[in-house]
Amino acid sequence: MKFFVIAKRKENIKSDQFAEYMDLEAEMAIQLFRDEFIRELYSIKGGKGACMVIEASDETEIREKLGALPFVKNNYLNIDIIEVKPYRGFM
Repeated sequence: MKFFVIAKRKENIKSDQFAEYMDLEAEMAIQLFRDEFIRELYSIKGGKGACMVIEASDETEIREKLGALPFVKNNYLNIDIIEVKPYRGFM
């Protein structure tokens, strides 16, 4: 199934907290992309978070895999997971 995932930085998290994990976060996210779990990955302008298109069996798989990322593990992000399907006009 396909999901849109929006991960927004929590307002109370300071830039220096993010900076500590930025390289590791990027490295791990790119590996999830290479593994074809994350299909598309975009930064939100101004360092406010990221948007992803993810292929997964369910929301539990998404939370499990993203849960290994430092920003998620440290509770720096609010994450919205939206399951999507093809637009009815395409079917």
